[in-house]
Amino acid sequence: MFNEDYTIRRPTDFDYNAAIAELEEQVSRKKYVTTQLAYFKAEVARLTRLEEQRRTELTAENADVVRLQKISPALILYTITGKKADMIAKEEAEALAAAARYETVKNELDYAESRMRELSAELRRLGNCDRKLDEMIEEKKQKCLAEDSEFSAKTAELERAVKAYDLEIKEIEQALDKGSRVRGIIRGIYDHLDRAHELSEIEMGSHRRYGSIMLDDEKHRCIDSAQALLRHLGQYMQEFAAELDDVVLDEVYIPTSVGIHEGTRLLDVYFDNIFTDYAVCRKIEGSQAEMDDLLTHIEPVLEGLVSIKSAKENERALVAEDLKRLIQQNG
Repeated sequence: MFNEDYTIRRPTDFDYNAAIAELEEQVSRKKYVTTQLAYFKAEVARLTRLEEQRRTELTAENADVVRLQKISPALILYTITGKKADMIAKEEAEALAAAARYETVKNELDYAESRMRELSAELRRLGNCDRKLDEMIEEKKQKCLAEDSEFSAKTAELERAVKAYDLEIKEIEQALDKGSRVRGIIRGIYDHLDRAHELSEIEMGSHRRYGSIMLDDEKHRCIDSAQALLRHLGQYMQEFAAELDDVVLDEVYIPTSVGIHEGTRLLDVYFDNIFTDYAVCRKIEGSQAEMDDLLTHIEPVLEGLVSIKSAKENERALVAEDLKRLIQQNG
């Protein structure tokens, strides 16, 4: 383990690049082992359930064989009709087939459990090699910073770029979080309105027969729920718009980047009094259409944000790789 202050004394001829290469190999192996371990854990769970099923089948088939071999009404019947030998042979064959299926699953389960134990042990041996790799690279960087001013300048420039990407990605994630909440609220309002619309149609068909009062109560509960969500929607729409102001929007990814701001204005224009009268089914349909309209402003913005985030993460990875390569190649 390397000291966090990087003051550890190493031989003057210590080969940092060889140490880093070795740790990189261990990190790569750890990723593979982790993936394989997850696979075999899932296999063990699946095969354990299947093994129990096959054991139950085998027990049932063996019971059928024993039942025919004992004196029973079935045995007497088969003896009289001359089918005793055939039936016992048939049941024994089915029992053997069940035993073969059980053994196959049992062997597969034993192998999966064995691989899981081996991989778990290897993962423990690899330990925190990824953290050690980061520490080794940092240790070499600190050594080079103290010895090479040109290296120091290049390193500082790349580190600033990485931090700038980190800030941009964080702002995009915050915008995505607000936008996802906005989308969820809109869908919630739509679902409540959809149920209210359905109940309104049932009411119109019932001609106020028995039970329509209960339907009316449920309809208005749906409307009240939609109204409550709408109050939250206005707040989240404004917060979403504010978060987008912090994101550098790319026209390639968000051709309608102003859509969210238009959507905020839609709230002010359309939604002041849309919940005042639900006696007419058409009124609810209009409110649903307005929710659909609002979603058409939200969806392309969210899709664009996801694309921008992915692009920024790729760009950050390239700069981080340049920084890592600079450290490895120096000295």
